[in-house]
Amino acid sequence: MRTFTALAAAFTVFVTLQPADAMPICSWTKGSAGATGGVHDSLHVWLETAPDTFSVRSAVLFEDLVLSEGDVGSTFTATSASDPGFDGFVGEITDGDDGYVWLMHCGGIGGGGSATLESVVFASAGNPDLRGYSLTSIDLHLDAMTLTPRGNPPDRTGYDYTVTVTFHGDPVPEVIPEPASIALLGLGCLGLLRRRRH
Repeated sequence: MRTFTALAAAFTVFVTLQPADAMPICSWTKGSAGATGGVHDSLHVWLETAPDTFSVRSAVLFEDLVLSEGDVGSTFTATSASDPGFDGFVGEITDGDDGYVWLMHCGGIGGGGSATLESVVFASAGNPDLRGYSLTSIDLHLDAMTLTPRGNPPDRTGYDYTVTVTFHGDPVPEVIPEPASIALLGLGCLGLLRRRRH
């Protein structure tokens, strides 16, 4: 009975590593330049995920975000409560697969975007993606934006913009045995071995 009690104690005493407040995990800076049809003073900018460069998007973040030159220096935050695409987007970038993150934009007529491998976006995190993290928010900061009418008369808009996306969260807590629990487990095993010999 003593052996069983020691084993039970060893398996029930654990320490859970608790993370501090959510912190920035990594940041990704991306820009785009070109022209879009029509004359516009703003661009619709959003993020997408996809398993490769030719598949339909899997998840969308900041779907309703419209940016103008006056927004330079501003930060926009998406959370599970504020953005309906947040949970799906986070699911895609924490699944352990090296898919793609797209920076997309549209100025009314036409649009475009560019894809970056998750292993490049999240290189500083040490994984193909953010697997092993629990994300709480994603920030999009507009670093720079220039919108210039083109043509005579103007019939399109030249754009040049850069954003920095910052991913906030914590490592998923690990449950590890406390040293005393490991010692109790060892004593319990020794007790079992001793009992079998007698």
